[in-house]
Amino acid sequence: MGKELVKRGRMTMERRKELQGFLLHFMLDNGIFDYREAAKRLGKRKSNDKLWTRRWQKWMQNDEDFQAAVGQMCLAELRSGMPANVQALNRRAAKGNVPAIKLAMEAAGFYSPRHTVDHTGEIAVVLKGGHRPPTVDDGPIVDATVVDEVG
Repeated sequence: MGKELVKRGRMTMERRKELQGFLLHFMLDNGIFDYREAAKRLGKRKSNDKLWTRRWQKWMQNDEDFQAAVGQMCLAELRSGMPANVQALNRRAAKGNVPAIKLAMEAAGFYSPRHTVDHTGEIAVVLKGGHRPPTVDDGPIVDATVVDEVG
C-alpha cells in the first residue's frame, strides 16, 4: 500500500506540514518572532509576502498542531530571556520602583495580593466581664402632639 495523500484545498497535508516547518525554522534561525517580518524576508516579490501572511493567518486559525508549535517556539524564546528579564526587574526594584518591587516579591513567593485564607470550623465571639444594664419600663406610651412655644 502506497502513501495516502490527504488533500486540503490545493495543498497536500504533507506539503503543508513541510511549509509550516520551513517557516518556523526560518523564524527561529533568523530570530524573527513577527510573522509579518518573516513574510517580508521570505517573499522576494510583494505577492509572495502576501501569500506567506495569508498562509500564517489561515494556519493559526485552523491548524491546532501549528498553533501548538508556534506556542512552543514563543515559550522557548520567553524562557531563554528570563535571566536578563530578572536582572532588569531587580535593577528597577533596587532603584525603588514600587510596581517592580511588588512583581519581584510576587515572583519570589513572598507576596500575593490575591491570597485568601479559608477558615474551617466555627468562630465564636465571647464578651466577658461586662454586665447588661437593667431594662427600664417607663410605662405605656401616650400619643400626643407637639406644640411649639413661641416666646
